[in-house]
Amino acid sequence: LGVLRLHTCLVKSPQDPGTYLLNDTQDPLARSINILNLQEVGERAAWIGPPTPLPAPLSPLSYPHHGTPSRPPHSSAYLPSTSPASLSFSTSVLSRITTLACSTIMSASAMQAPTADAHHRARKSSEMTEEEDGEEISIEECGEGAAAGGTGAEGPLGMGVKRMSEPCLRILNGEEGPGTVCVRESALHASTSVGCFELLDGDGGDCRPLDQAAQDPALLPGWRSPPPPLSSEEWAAFLDAEGRVVDQQAVRARAFYGGVSPSARRELWPFLLGYMPWGSTAQDRRELRQTKREEYFTIKQQWQSISEEQASRCTKFRQRRSRIKKDVVRTDRLLPFYASEPGTSERNPNVDLLREILLTYATWNFDLAYCQGMNDLLSPLLFTLRDEAETFWCFVGLMNMMESNFHRDQNGMHAQLLSLSNLVQMLDPQLHHHLDSLDCLNFFFCYRWMLLSFKREFEYSRVLRLWDALWSRYPCPHFHLFVCVAILQRHRSVILQDIQDFDSLLMYISQLAGKIDLEAALRDGELLFQFAGEKGQLLLPTNGP
Repeated sequence: LGVLRLHTCLVKSPQDPGTYLLNDTQDPLARSINILNLQEVGERAAWIGPPTPLPAPLSPLSYPHHGTPSRPPHSSAYLPSTSPASLSFSTSVLSRITTLACSTIMSASAMQAPTADAHHRARKSSEMTEEEDGEEISIEECGEGAAAGGTGAEGPLGMGVKRMSEPCLRILNGEEGPGTVCVRESALHASTSVGCFELLDGDGGDCRPLDQAAQDPALLPGWRSPPPPLSSEEWAAFLDAEGRVVDQQAVRARAFYGGVSPSARRELWPFLLGYMPWGSTAQDRRELRQTKREEYFTIKQQWQSISEEQASRCTKFRQRRSRIKKDVVRTDRLLPFYASEPGTSERNPNVDLLREILLTYATWNFDLAYCQGMNDLLSPLLFTLRDEAETFWCFVGLMNMMESNFHRDQNGMHAQLLSLSNLVQMLDPQLHHHLDSLDCLNFFFCYRWMLLSFKREFEYSRVLRLWDALWSRYPCPHFHLFVCVAILQRHRSVILQDIQDFDSLLMYISQLAGKIDLEAALRDGELLFQFAGEKGQLLLPTNGP
């Protein structure tokens, strides 16, 4: 009620203590203090002067089932046709705010004297009626979840009242203008012409505050008019006379917002994956390529020189070779680049290159060797770069970022899944609570997303576009976690309403493959990153990618 009084005039009906009237009088604060008996704000009203005489007791507005709404005798005295509150808020928003305020009262009452009758009344639905010149909100009881200050499934709001954050207090004090959207203390807040409110969920649909804020050019200037993919000509413009990159951050931002053309990827991906130094000249890169090419074929020769007799005495080598051979023949076989000629028994040479590069990496990094999923990460690299040695060293750079995902102890994956859980708790507490009720806070349903960098969630060309953005490490190295949150929020209504166990959630997430809007996920991910701010960055893993 204290928050509600800051934004509108609230009058309790003398006939029904559970009914409140929204009105606008010449002295609404004095009316609220006297009728609601709000002693804690009595001193604040001293500067207003003595309260004006109150009119006759107010009667609740009522709607007949048909015809024109009836007007109580005193309605013209306390419900003018132009109310400041009605200029900025719809009846549905005010009803939810009032329900939220009522839940606070019931929560305090329940803690003092919980009874069986109170629990019975807490399950009743809220009722609300309105009149054309004014509004009346009649609240029978609030939901059980709201009364407990939590996110119970039976509560009308599913979330408790939180203390208003400092940014919202600054908005109330006039230090920030209306239209501001902020995320603090695990809740979304929006400022309006009459104050700051916590944004609650509607009756359905996706997360509307994100959708609305994503259209604000001031919040996401890079998505206002996304540029075309970075071309080879534009990439050359980022180089000085000796071939050095003059503005590394601008290149990363350009790859993030617009992606990279296929021809420019062959030049840019080695930089993004750490194979080519950003400060190198064109001559430096030519020399490095030659040196690394010789080193690659030297490593490759090591496993190629193992005879079958020697291999029969090396169990680990045989196991790794067999596992790689089985996986590569199933890798992206629908892609013409890896498909075999129909009606022939000849193997595609590009499939052989996949096998040889993976065996060379298993020799180069003998501790990690090969794990299932590496074939999925290597395939787009070879498809894009079309060079065996270049692909190998870019794959080495990629695995340097993602190696912890394949460790036997799974510490790297668990750290990322824990960070994802913390981000969801911060950015969408209601969704986090629902996942908690399903015992899904391990977030294993997002395991494939992180292990393969969404490789199987998008069409092949869209995967390359996504990797342009993720490997740019803009706006942060762990941006893939915000993409995960963005995708979950796009489908939150289905998860909240229809998903009731882990198996159904895992199946639903798996069925999203090929149906995710990539540009919307990137845009929403950046918006969530901005909302999370420094507190959100503290939740990210400290290692990799």
